[in-house]
Amino acid sequence: MPIPNNITKSDVIDAINKIKTEGQVPPNRESTVYDLTFEGNNYPPKYVVYVANQIRNNQDLNSQDYTSIESRSYLEQLDFHIIKKDEAETNYWIFQGRPNRWPSIYDDIENANKIDWYVKVHKDKIKQGDKVIMWITGKKGGCFALGEIASDLFYVDDVESDMVEVEIEYNLSDRPILNESIKSNPIFQNFKGGSQGTNFESNKEEYEEFLKISNRPCIWIEKTEVKGRDDRNEGERALGKMLWSPQKSRSGTDIYKNMRQIQDNDIILHLIDNSSFSGVSLAKSKYYEGEGVVGSRWEGPAYLLDLKDYIELSEPINREDILNEDNRSVLEEISQNSEVFYRVDLNLREGAYLTPCSISLARLINDIYFKKTGENIPYLEPIISSVTKEGAMSGYDTSENELSLNTILYGPPGTGKTYNTLNYAISILENRSIEEVTNEPRHQLKQKYDVYLKNGQIEFVTFHQSYSYEDFIEGIKPKVISEEDEVSSDGDTNSQLQYEICDGTFKRLAEQASFSTNENTNKFLIPEEILEKAKFYKLSLGNTLIPEDNVIYEYCLTHDVISIGYGGDYDFSSSDTQNKVAKEYAEHLKGARETSTYEIFAIHCFRNMIKEDDIVIISEGNKKVRAIARVTGDYYFDDKTPIIHNLFRNVEWLFKDVDIPASNLYERNFSQQTIYVFYQNLVKKDFFRPQASNTDKTKFVLIIDEINRGNIANIFGELITLIEDDKRTGKQNELKATLPYSKESFSVPNNLYIMGTMNTADRSVESLDTALRRRFSFIPMYPNTELLDDEQHKCDDIDLRKMLEIINQRIEKLKDLDYCIGHSYFMNIENKTNPLRELKHIFNNKVIPLLQEYFYNDWEKIGLILGSEFVAENGNKTKFSNNFTPIDDEDYDGFETRKIYTFTNSDDWTLCTAPLLSSSD
Repeated sequence: MPIPNNITKSDVIDAINKIKTEGQVPPNRESTVYDLTFEGNNYPPKYVVYVANQIRNNQDLNSQDYTSIESRSYLEQLDFHIIKKDEAETNYWIFQGRPNRWPSIYDDIENANKIDWYVKVHKDKIKQGDKVIMWITGKKGGCFALGEIASDLFYVDDVESDMVEVEIEYNLSDRPILNESIKSNPIFQNFKGGSQGTNFESNKEEYEEFLKISNRPCIWIEKTEVKGRDDRNEGERALGKMLWSPQKSRSGTDIYKNMRQIQDNDIILHLIDNSSFSGVSLAKSKYYEGEGVVGSRWEGPAYLLDLKDYIELSEPINREDILNEDNRSVLEEISQNSEVFYRVDLNLREGAYLTPCSISLARLINDIYFKKTGENIPYLEPIISSVTKEGAMSGYDTSENELSLNTILYGPPGTGKTYNTLNYAISILENRSIEEVTNEPRHQLKQKYDVYLKNGQIEFVTFHQSYSYEDFIEGIKPKVISEEDEVSSDGDTNSQLQYEICDGTFKRLAEQASFSTNENTNKFLIPEEILEKAKFYKLSLGNTLIPEDNVIYEYCLTHDVISIGYGGDYDFSSSDTQNKVAKEYAEHLKGARETSTYEIFAIHCFRNMIKEDDIVIISEGNKKVRAIARVTGDYYFDDKTPIIHNLFRNVEWLFKDVDIPASNLYERNFSQQTIYVFYQNLVKKDFFRPQASNTDKTKFVLIIDEINRGNIANIFGELITLIEDDKRTGKQNELKATLPYSKESFSVPNNLYIMGTMNTADRSVESLDTALRRRFSFIPMYPNTELLDDEQHKCDDIDLRKMLEIINQRIEKLKDLDYCIGHSYFMNIENKTNPLRELKHIFNNKVIPLLQEYFYNDWEKIGLILGSEFVAENGNKTKFSNNFTPIDDEDYDGFETRKIYTFTNSDDWTLCTAPLLSSSD
């Protein structure tokens, strides 16, 4: 049964005192992630609820009937404080090595999982679990690894020194973070690496900044010849499509080793023909081995690396713009700390096909490009602006510039409301001012927007009359469960109709935003050596729609196994191929159930396909993850367990009882099939890699287009109150609501922004739902005719700006400012020298239909706005029947002489501004 709602705060305090008196918690009831903290002591929330129920109701709660989340929520509602379990306080250290005293230090770090390190000072503080920055000194000194102390202090006679064992968690040998990369970063203002000594104190901020930098894309410079080379001008090896080089120089030297260091999404600047930087692209993959171009001087074994998203620079950057005397001091300083593409005399290095580009060098190149074009080099700006030249962190003061959590852009049609939601969304996500974002090239913004959309940080919906609470929050929808879907505890695989609670757009994004907080940063890490080799599988431990099946999940977690319900009571230990599985299935299970192709595959997948060290994702429905395991053993059969399943694999549970949105680690929703292998290229492995903590939570933006067209009261329901700034999660007046279908406790996180658009011609702000209006900030967006004077929009012979201004002045006079014509209708004219045909189309299909709607076919008012070139009196007078006389003869002449108007033929329109501007004034 669920948690009884009669348990009081007093019952919980009595339960805590009882647990404290007994002195221990049963081993299987310990909490792994969260604790209830009370009077300086910590207790497992789920067990506290269990004991409190014994006290209040004199009965036991089945642990399978309520979750840890429900326990925490119930206790929080009773004003108890829940915290994340903390280990002993972690210390942070710099362990420093000098190559002149430790000649093999580079190889030792690169090739070891654990390494012994000297401890000279701080012996009373250094302990197991502490974090270590492993620093190598020298001209190009830097951080080559991050690790954790894995042993107590021990004394080594041979070296007559105390030492500790350090487990290398993040090996950065291939891409060390050199001193040059951090010297201008204010976080490292007091960093002690490079000082005289072996062991120094560090801090969490420095350690996590190294993590952040290690995940930042690197910048590289490709120096290549293009002129006269067919392979570089077209085909799969063309410029911007591929990097490729010999594996060795002609003398056998490994001068192309940098090819092996490039990672996905690294940035490549292309320096062509020893002349100029012409474009930039992104690495699509790591290198692979192939062959050079046959018949060329590069024939033979080669390194190949695919590129993507090549962008040609709007104006090339000549090498003389960079390599000149004015920049000499900067260039020399850069060359002191990192490999470069130029020599001391500022000429190009021969043979340096691919060289790293430091932040300082990238900033210099970008500054030159910005002076020439007024633009940043694509892809560079987010990296080089993370630390400014002066060493201060970039960004803007969010207290002054940050948008409200709930904002609506409102204005007449065609003023760019939807268009500008892209700018505002990026402004929010990147903590940048809207002015700064708006000045960025549109194609760059669209690329960023698409990435955020793919990552799930942006959602876009359009409200309409049929949009409902069930679409937006949650609702019940039917689902047919078939033999290829999850198997229930009784092995029933017959197709049946069931109903499931489906999350709506807003709830899904809110849960994603709630999950993506600092407390989850680096929580779900998997060692890189496993992550790179493992295949990922999805597995359902019982049917999540059937509560009784939860016993399967609990059994597997308790006994460190995974299982499936297919195969009945037959042992498939000898079935090491799918054919053998099918054969034994037919022989031994015939009659027990009809032959099932999917069941045979499921058994084969579980028995044979899954290998040791593969990762198994345990699903909860098709949009959540409830546990993650690493496979540690082969298949085995056991029919003596208390659960119906007999087919097992041993695993190590990496994460139990979690609540992770599926979109965090896979680019598709999960299928309901019991078991299958993921498309490995869709697995988001970065989720399991270390991510640096941000000062703020990761932000999310929900864009609601045409927000005033939906029934706000029905769509938002009880959550209309929860979206207020001070009612959000963690705020002073935080509120939670129990959702009607799932009965879950729900609150709106304070890192979720709602951005709406509203067409004032459809419904004015004043008539908008009052409850919604007082919870949103409003940003007006009215026609900006100045944009039509820009060269990219200006047309010959026709003054678009003046035309639109006079039309809107007349509309405002006769109707209202909210009904003006937007400037965007006139911004996409392609033929600027002869725009008449396109303008006629705009008036016929955009302007005139709007005016007819605004004025309900009041022709005289439309004529007052557009003039006689558009509206004319119909010269054909209507003749009435001559054999019928109206009762009131006096009104007959009025019928015959009433004016009738029509639009003129668009073929005769000149759209000359003069007739339009003529007035009686």
